[in-house]
Amino acid sequence: MARISCSPFKWSGLISLHFFETSPLSKIRLYSSTPVRKIEIATPTYNKTDHEHKTSKKVIAQTLENLLGIRTFAAVQIISKNKIFRKVSSAAIKNNHAVFLQKSISSEILLKHPELLAVVNVEPKLLEIQKLPYDINTVAVLLLVPFNTLVNLVHNELKVGKEQDRLNDARRYNIDSMKTWMVRVQPEIFQNYIQRRSDNKSILGNSSLTEYLSERLECSNDISNYLIVKQPALKNKSLKKLKELIDFLFAAGFKSHHICRVPKILVHSVDTIQKRLKQLEDKGIQIDSLHMLTKSQKQFTQYYEALL
Repeated sequence: MARISCSPFKWSGLISLHFFETSPLSKIRLYSSTPVRKIEIATPTYNKTDHEHKTSKKVIAQTLENLLGIRTFAAVQIISKNKIFRKVSSAAIKNNHAVFLQKSISSEILLKHPELLAVVNVEPKLLEIQKLPYDINTVAVLLLVPFNTLVNLVHNELKVGKEQDRLNDARRYNIDSMKTWMVRVQPEIFQNYIQRRSDNKSILGNSSLTEYLSERLECSNDISNYLIVKQPALKNKSLKKLKELIDFLFAAGFKSHHICRVPKILVHSVDTIQKRLKQLEDKGIQIDSLHMLTKSQKQFTQYYEALL
Protein backbone atom coordinates (compact mmCIF):
# COMPACT_ATOMS: atom_id res chain seq x y z
CA MET A 1 0.00 0.00 0.00
CA ALA A 2 1.39 3.26 -1.05
CA ARG A 3 2.06 5.90 1.56
CA ILE A 4 0.52 9.28 1.27
CA SER A 5 3.00 11.89 2.20
CA CYS A 6 2.10 15.50 2.96
CA SER A 7 4.43 18.39 3.25
CA PRO A 8 4.70 20.18 6.60
CA PHE A 9 3.24 23.28 4.98
CA LYS A 10 0.09 21.47 3.91
CA TRP A 11 -0.27 19.80 7.29
CA SER A 12 0.04 23.04 9.12
CA GLY A 13 -2.60 24.55 6.84
CA LEU A 14 -5.00 21.70 7.52
CA ILE A 15 -4.41 21.91 11.25
CA SER A 16 -4.92 25.65 11.25
CA LEU A 17 -8.13 25.38 9.27
CA HIS A 18 -9.44 22.61 11.49
CA PHE A 19 -8.58 24.59 14.60
CA PHE A 20 -10.40 27.67 13.33
CA GLU A 21 -13.52 25.67 12.37
CA THR A 22 -13.81 24.14 15.84
CA SER A 23 -12.84 27.34 17.69
CA PRO A 24 -15.36 29.87 19.12
CA LEU A 25 -13.60 32.45 16.97
CA SER A 26 -15.40 30.97 13.96
CA LYS A 27 -18.59 32.62 15.16
CA ILE A 28 -17.11 36.13 15.01
CA ARG A 29 -18.01 38.25 11.98
CA LEU A 30 -14.87 39.25 10.18
CA TYR A 31 -16.47 42.07 8.28
CA SER A 32 -19.49 44.39 8.47
CA SER A 33 -22.16 44.65 5.84
CA THR A 34 -22.68 48.31 6.77
CA PRO A 35 -20.18 50.59 5.04
CA VAL A 36 -17.98 52.71 7.27
CA ARG A 37 -19.19 56.31 7.43
CA LYS A 38 -16.43 58.78 6.84
CA ILE A 39 -16.51 61.75 9.23
CA GLU A 40 -15.01 64.94 7.97
CA ILE A 41 -13.72 67.33 10.64
CA ALA A 42 -13.86 70.93 9.55
CA THR A 43 -10.74 72.91 10.19
CA PRO A 44 -11.58 75.97 12.35
CA THR A 45 -10.90 79.31 10.76
CA TYR A 46 -10.00 82.51 12.56
CA ASN A 47 -10.26 85.97 11.11
CA LYS A 48 -8.12 88.62 12.71
CA THR A 49 -9.75 91.86 13.69
CA ASP A 50 -8.42 95.20 12.61
CA HIS A 51 -6.58 95.67 15.91
CA GLU A 52 -5.04 92.19 15.75
CA HIS A 53 -3.76 92.63 12.25
CA LYS A 54 -0.13 93.60 12.34
CA THR A 55 0.88 96.35 10.00
CA SER A 56 4.44 96.74 8.89
CA LYS A 57 6.70 99.05 10.85
CA LYS A 58 7.22 101.21 7.80
CA VAL A 59 3.49 101.82 7.28
CA ILE A 60 2.98 102.68 10.96
CA ALA A 61 5.91 105.09 10.83
CA GLN A 62 4.47 106.83 7.77
CA THR A 63 1.09 107.11 9.50
CA LEU A 64 2.67 108.75 12.55
CA GLU A 65 4.63 111.11 10.33
CA ASN A 66 1.48 112.31 8.60
CA LEU A 67 -0.69 112.60 11.71
CA LEU A 68 1.84 114.15 14.09
CA GLY A 69 3.90 116.08 11.57
CA ILE A 70 7.18 114.51 12.65
CA ARG A 71 10.21 113.12 10.81
CA THR A 72 10.76 109.47 9.97
CA PHE A 73 13.49 109.05 12.58
CA ALA A 74 11.19 110.36 15.33
CA ALA A 75 8.36 108.10 14.19
CA VAL A 76 10.63 105.03 14.22
CA GLN A 77 11.83 105.93 17.71
CA ILE A 78 8.23 106.16 18.94
CA ILE A 79 7.47 102.70 17.56
CA SER A 80 10.65 101.26 19.06
CA LYS A 81 9.89 102.66 22.53
CA ASN A 82 6.21 101.63 22.51
CA LYS A 83 5.60 97.97 21.70
CA ILE A 84 1.88 98.67 21.62
CA PHE A 85 2.30 99.92 18.03
CA ARG A 86 3.26 96.39 16.96
CA LYS A 87 -0.26 95.18 17.68
CA VAL A 88 -2.28 97.94 16.08
CA SER A 89 -3.14 98.74 12.49
CA SER A 90 -2.64 101.98 10.63
CA ALA A 91 -6.41 102.32 10.21
CA ALA A 92 -6.93 102.08 13.99
CA ILE A 93 -4.33 104.80 14.58
CA LYS A 94 -6.06 107.10 12.10
CA ASN A 95 -9.44 106.41 13.70
CA ASN A 96 -8.12 107.24 17.18
CA HIS A 97 -6.58 110.45 15.88
CA ALA A 98 -9.91 111.53 14.37
CA VAL A 99 -11.74 110.77 17.62
CA PHE A 100 -9.18 112.74 19.66
CA LEU A 101 -9.55 115.77 17.42
CA GLN A 102 -13.32 115.55 17.76
CA LYS A 103 -12.98 115.46 21.56
CA SER A 104 -10.63 118.49 21.51
CA ILE A 105 -7.52 116.61 22.61
CA SER A 106 -4.66 118.84 21.49
CA SER A 107 -1.80 117.94 19.18
CA GLU A 108 0.63 118.84 21.97
CA ILE A 109 -0.79 116.07 24.15
CA LEU A 110 -0.54 113.56 21.29
CA LEU A 111 3.07 114.55 20.65
CA LYS A 112 3.84 114.19 24.35
CA HIS A 113 2.01 110.86 24.61
CA PRO A 114 1.93 109.40 21.07
CA GLU A 115 1.10 105.96 22.49
CA LEU A 116 -2.45 107.27 22.96
CA LEU A 117 -2.95 106.72 19.24
CA ALA A 118 -2.55 102.97 19.75
CA VAL A 119 -5.13 102.63 22.54
CA VAL A 120 -7.74 99.93 21.89
CA ASN A 121 -11.46 100.67 22.53
CA VAL A 122 -10.75 104.34 23.04
CA GLU A 123 -14.35 105.62 22.91
CA PRO A 124 -15.64 103.84 26.08
CA LYS A 125 -12.58 105.12 27.93
CA LEU A 126 -13.24 108.66 26.72
CA LEU A 127 -16.77 108.46 28.08
CA GLU A 128 -15.35 107.58 31.49
CA ILE A 129 -12.74 110.34 31.72
CA GLN A 130 -15.27 112.91 30.52
CA LYS A 131 -17.14 112.33 33.79
CA LEU A 132 -14.25 113.94 35.65
CA PRO A 133 -14.49 117.68 36.39
CA TYR A 134 -11.20 118.42 34.63
CA ASP A 135 -10.07 119.54 31.20
CA ILE A 136 -9.85 116.51 28.94
CA ASN A 137 -6.25 117.31 27.99
CA THR A 138 -5.28 117.08 31.65
CA VAL A 139 -6.66 113.56 32.06
CA ALA A 140 -6.12 112.22 28.52
CA VAL A 141 -3.15 110.16 29.70
CA LEU A 142 -5.60 108.03 31.72
CA LEU A 143 -6.65 106.43 28.43
CA LEU A 144 -3.53 104.27 28.76
CA VAL A 145 -4.94 102.65 31.91
CA PRO A 146 -6.88 99.35 31.56
CA PHE A 147 -10.61 99.97 31.31
CA ASN A 148 -11.65 98.35 34.62
CA THR A 149 -8.93 100.23 36.48
CA LEU A 150 -10.01 103.46 34.80
CA VAL A 151 -13.62 102.96 35.89
CA ASN A 152 -12.52 102.50 39.51
CA LEU A 153 -10.27 105.56 39.36
CA VAL A 154 -13.06 107.75 38.00
CA HIS A 155 -15.53 106.44 40.57
CA ASN A 156 -13.17 107.13 43.48
CA GLU A 157 -12.27 110.58 42.18
CA LEU A 158 -15.91 111.56 41.78
CA LYS A 159 -16.66 110.23 45.25
CA VAL A 160 -13.90 112.34 46.79
CA GLY A 161 -15.02 115.37 44.81
CA LYS A 162 -18.63 114.92 45.93
CA GLU A 163 -17.58 114.62 49.55
CA GLN A 164 -15.56 117.81 49.31
CA ASP A 165 -18.45 119.67 47.69
CA ARG A 166 -20.81 118.49 50.42
CA LEU A 167 -18.36 119.59 53.11
CA ASN A 168 -18.09 123.03 51.52
CA ASP A 169 -21.89 123.35 51.38
CA ALA A 170 -22.15 122.25 55.00
CA ARG A 171 -19.68 124.94 56.09
CA ARG A 172 -21.48 127.55 54.02
CA TYR A 173 -24.77 126.84 55.80
CA ASN A 174 -23.18 126.49 59.25
CA ILE A 175 -23.79 122.77 59.62
CA ASP A 176 -21.66 121.93 62.63
CA SER A 177 -21.47 118.15 62.26
CA MET A 178 -21.38 116.39 58.90
CA LYS A 179 -23.37 113.16 58.90
CA THR A 180 -22.55 110.11 56.79
CA TRP A 181 -25.93 110.20 55.03
CA MET A 182 -25.19 113.73 53.81
CA VAL A 183 -22.40 112.34 51.63
CA ARG A 184 -24.20 109.24 50.39
CA VAL A 185 -27.63 110.73 49.75
CA GLN A 186 -28.81 111.86 46.32
CA PRO A 187 -27.96 115.50 45.42
CA GLU A 188 -31.60 116.63 45.32
CA ILE A 189 -32.25 115.29 48.83
CA PHE A 190 -29.16 117.03 50.18
CA GLN A 191 -30.18 120.27 48.48
CA ASN A 192 -33.65 120.01 50.03
CA TYR A 193 -32.02 119.59 53.42
CA ILE A 194 -29.84 122.64 52.82
CA GLN A 195 -32.87 124.64 51.66
CA ARG A 196 -34.80 123.67 54.77
CA ARG A 197 -31.87 124.72 56.94
CA SER A 198 -31.73 128.03 55.13
CA ASP A 199 -35.48 128.61 55.53
CA ASN A 200 -35.29 127.73 59.21
CA LYS A 201 -32.44 130.16 59.70
CA SER A 202 -34.36 132.98 58.04
CA ILE A 203 -37.40 132.34 60.25
CA LEU A 204 -35.61 131.76 63.54
CA GLY A 205 -32.90 134.35 63.17
CA ASN A 206 -30.86 134.07 66.35
CA SER A 207 -33.71 132.42 68.26
CA SER A 208 -34.16 128.74 69.08
CA LEU A 209 -37.11 126.52 68.21
CA THR A 210 -38.27 126.75 71.81
CA GLU A 211 -38.27 130.52 71.70
CA TYR A 212 -40.04 130.55 68.33
CA LEU A 213 -42.89 128.32 69.55
CA SER A 214 -43.13 130.29 72.77
CA GLU A 215 -43.57 133.49 70.78
CA ARG A 216 -46.01 132.11 68.19
CA LEU A 217 -48.21 130.22 70.65
CA GLU A 218 -47.97 132.86 73.37
CA CYS A 219 -46.82 130.39 75.97
CA SER A 220 -43.85 129.98 78.28
CA ASN A 221 -40.58 128.34 77.28
CA ASP A 222 -41.42 125.45 79.60
CA ILE A 223 -44.61 124.73 77.67
CA SER A 224 -42.90 125.04 74.29
CA ASN A 225 -40.17 122.69 75.53
CA TYR A 226 -42.89 120.27 76.58
CA LEU A 227 -44.37 120.40 73.07
CA ILE A 228 -40.98 119.52 71.55
CA VAL A 229 -40.46 116.67 74.01
CA LYS A 230 -43.90 115.27 73.20
CA GLN A 231 -43.29 115.61 69.46
CA PRO A 232 -39.53 115.21 68.73
CA ALA A 233 -40.29 115.36 64.99
CA LEU A 234 -40.66 119.12 65.44
CA LYS A 235 -36.85 119.37 65.63
CA ASN A 236 -36.54 118.26 62.00
CA LYS A 237 -39.72 119.82 60.63
CA SER A 238 -39.43 122.62 58.15
CA LEU A 239 -40.15 125.85 59.99
CA LYS A 240 -41.60 127.24 56.79
CA LYS A 241 -44.27 124.52 56.82
CA LEU A 242 -44.70 124.86 60.59
CA LYS A 243 -45.33 128.57 60.21
CA GLU A 244 -47.88 127.93 57.44
CA LEU A 245 -49.69 125.39 59.64
CA ILE A 246 -49.89 127.69 62.67
CA ASP A 247 -51.09 130.56 60.48
CA PHE A 248 -53.78 128.31 58.97
CA LEU A 249 -55.03 127.09 62.37
CA PHE A 250 -55.28 130.65 63.68
CA ALA A 251 -57.14 131.69 60.52
CA ALA A 252 -59.54 128.74 60.99
CA GLY A 253 -60.53 130.08 64.42
CA PHE A 254 -58.39 127.93 66.69
CA LYS A 255 -56.45 129.45 69.57
CA SER A 256 -53.05 128.83 71.09
CA HIS A 257 -54.48 126.66 73.86
CA HIS A 258 -56.05 124.35 71.25
CA ILE A 259 -52.62 123.74 69.74
CA CYS A 260 -50.84 123.34 73.08
CA ARG A 261 -53.36 120.72 74.19
CA VAL A 262 -52.82 118.68 71.00
CA PRO A 263 -49.16 119.26 69.97
CA LYS A 264 -49.40 116.38 67.51
CA ILE A 265 -51.27 118.72 65.19
CA LEU A 266 -47.98 120.54 64.54
CA VAL A 267 -46.40 117.57 62.73
CA HIS A 268 -49.28 117.20 60.27
CA SER A 269 -49.46 118.88 56.89
CA VAL A 270 -51.63 121.86 56.08
CA ASP A 271 -53.25 119.96 53.21
CA THR A 272 -54.43 117.11 55.44
CA ILE A 273 -55.86 119.40 58.14
CA GLN A 274 -57.51 121.67 55.56
CA LYS A 275 -59.13 118.73 53.76
CA ARG A 276 -60.56 117.26 56.98
CA LEU A 277 -61.88 120.58 58.25
CA LYS A 278 -63.62 121.23 54.94
CA GLN A 279 -65.13 117.75 55.02
CA LEU A 280 -66.62 118.49 58.45
CA GLU A 281 -67.77 122.00 57.56
CA ASP A 282 -69.59 120.74 54.46
CA LYS A 283 -71.80 118.65 56.77
CA GLY A 284 -72.21 121.47 59.27
CA ILE A 285 -70.08 119.73 61.89
CA GLN A 286 -68.12 121.98 64.23
CA ILE A 287 -65.34 120.80 66.52
CA ASP A 288 -63.80 122.47 69.56
CA SER A 289 -60.71 120.24 69.68
CA LEU A 290 -57.96 119.37 67.25
CA HIS A 291 -57.66 115.84 68.59
CA MET A 292 -59.72 114.09 65.91
CA LEU A 293 -57.86 115.88 63.11
CA THR A 294 -54.65 114.10 64.13
CA LYS A 295 -56.05 110.56 63.88
CA SER A 296 -55.31 108.10 61.11
CA GLN A 297 -57.42 108.26 57.98
CA LYS A 298 -59.32 105.13 59.00
CA GLN A 299 -60.09 106.48 62.48
CA PHE A 300 -61.12 109.86 61.13
CA THR A 301 -63.46 108.24 58.59
CA GLN A 302 -65.12 106.16 61.32
CA TYR A 303 -65.56 109.27 63.48
CA TYR A 304 -66.94 111.25 60.54
CA GLU A 305 -69.45 108.55 59.57
CA ALA A 306 -70.58 108.19 63.19
CA LEU A 307 -71.51 111.88 63.26
CA LEU A 308 -73.70 111.66 60.15
